[in-house]
Amino acid sequence: MPTVALVACVKSKRDRPMPAGRLYNSTWFQKARVYARERCDSWFILSAKHGVLAPTDEVAPYEETLNNFSAQERQEWASSVLEELGEVLSPEDEVVILAGLKYREYLTGPLEDLVARVSIPMEGLGIGEQLQFLNQRNSEQQVEAE
Repeated sequence: MPTVALVACVKSKRDRPMPAGRLYNSTWFQKARVYARERCDSWFILSAKHGVLAPTDEVAPYEETLNNFSAQERQEWASSVLEELGEVLSPEDEVVILAGLKYREYLTGPLEDLVARVSIPMEGLGIGEQLQFLNQRNSEQQVEAE
C-alpha cells in the first residue's frame, strides 16, 4: 500500500522564492519533512494559500494561515484540496496527515472515503510533544535539501 504524507505549511518561511519543500523553515516543518521522506513513498504540503504543493513546486514567501479563516472558508479550502488530492491519490493509498486540527478537520472524513487508510500519528499532541515524537522517529541524518 503506497503511503502519502500531507504536511501542513508553517508561518516561518525563507525570504525568497524556492521549492516548497525548502521554503518553510521552522524546526517542526524540517522534522516533519524528514519524517515524511523517510517513512512515506511521497509527500505533499498543505498550503493555506496554494492548496496542495509538491515539494518541488516553486513558491514565493506568503503570509496566509488557516488559523485566520472562518469555518466556511476552511471548508471551501478543504474542498479545493480534496479535488487536487483526487488527482494524485489512489484508492489503495494510505495517507499520513502531519497537520493541526484546522488543516485536517474537513479533510479527514472525505479522505477516509477516498483512500484505504488515513492516519494522524501526532493527533492530540502539543507542539513540544510533536517535536519529541518526530525526534524519536527520524534518523540521525537530517536531510536539508530536496
